[in-house]
Amino acid sequence: MTRIGLLSDTHGLLDPRIFEHFDSCDEIWHAGDIGSAELLQRLREFRPTRAVFGNMDSGDVRYSLSEFYRFRVEDVNVLMTHIGGYPGHYNPWLIPWFKKSLEAKQALQNAQINAPNVQINAQMVHAPYGEADRSSETRKEMVHDQIVNAPMVNAPMVNAQMVHDQMVNAPYGEADRSSETRKEMVNVIDLFVCGHSHILKVQYDPLWKMLTLNPGAAGKQGWQTVQTLLRFTIDAARIDNLEVIELSRS
Repeated sequence: MTRIGLLSDTHGLLDPRIFEHFDSCDEIWHAGDIGSAELLQRLREFRPTRAVFGNMDSGDVRYSLSEFYRFRVEDVNVLMTHIGGYPGHYNPWLIPWFKKSLEAKQALQNAQINAPNVQINAQMVHAPYGEADRSSETRKEMVHDQIVNAPMVNAPMVNAQMVHDQMVNAPYGEADRSSETRKEMVNVIDLFVCGHSHILKVQYDPLWKMLTLNPGAAGKQGWQTVQTLLRFTIDAARIDNLEVIELSRS
């Protein structure tokens, strides 16, 4: 099991409470608008960190990171970028990737490839909630409807860490797949992560058969009334124990 701490839009502010909430995590993912190379380095010194640059990042941050990051954690294939949108309102340049993912899932299903199913579940939503936000019960129901009741998603394995690097040549062991099957596995997206909007959103997308996560803004720059984080686990092909963490703005 891998425990993930997800944040975005720090804009140069690394609230010390983040370290407390992510202390139990194995990895930290940052979905962009980091704000400084120093902030990124502090995260990396705390836990292994995966990150993309945002539209407000420049200098060393932009040069050291990618705009798009495709990787695999256990049996879940992830695509992370900063400006992504949400179900029904994605940025147009992402649609070809999503189409390839859906086509790959259908091809693997037609070929009856024995791949694990991604199971998405949320057991807990973390309080407190800000005055201007929805009630805890409403937020809990939103997470329940989008995640607990989401249909299963095919999650073929692929040994990949960066966009296209080492993905095609990933080893598959004794039961090696054909080159065409491996190509389909590379294209699969089970979990889509983005930031930018400063609006926390957890939503299953039935069209593209993937879970979308936006952790909101962990910094104080912007209009949001609370700073937000997400914490969850990946256990083989299961995305579980999702928590929404809100930090009151002093």
